[in-house]
Amino acid sequence: MVGAGCDRYGNTEHSGRIRLFERLWMNQEMRNGFLGRVSARRTSRIATANGTRTLRSDGIDKIRQGITTPLEVLRVTTA
Repeated sequence: MVGAGCDRYGNTEHSGRIRLFERLWMNQEMRNGFLGRVSARRTSRIATANGTRTLRSDGIDKIRQGITTPLEVLRVTTA
């Protein structure tokens, strides 16, 4: 899906840049995970359980708000 654009920005599809934010809430469980050298998968599960929001989840929220498109979120969040 590609953005349609608007008259204000000459129907160019882009009105400028938005930011996607990733938030990691550090607590004792996360510290123990980092210091204990647990796997990346386990660290990710701990982070998610403790309220971490990924770039992609922030992007999905912005898609739902009509701020950006799925194509753009995938472009910037795919490794």
